[in-house]
Amino acid sequence: MQGDIRAQEPVTVRTFTQLFSSTPRGARLARRLVANRMDVWGFAYDSEASEDVSLVVAELAANAVRHGSVRGRSFRVRLVLRDGVVRVEVADGRTER
Repeated sequence: MQGDIRAQEPVTVRTFTQLFSSTPRGARLARRLVANRMDVWGFAYDSEASEDVSLVVAELAANAVRHGSVRGRSFRVRLVLRDGVVRVEVADGRTER
């Protein structure tokens, strides 16, 4: 049995990871840096995708600061862009689950 072998298109995966202080200022900075990263990745500042991702990060960062803040610990924002889809992760400073 002869299978049809096709070359797969290369997949570009872009990531952005940054720690921010668990303060309102850190949450604002997270939103701004995410908007900047989206622009670097080709999504204009005023594009719907950039605004949506920035809003999601702002909400999650505010929650991390308000509900997950631990003195001396930061929260982490991670974006992954793959095949036109942006995955957003925000992890707070709490270790218990």
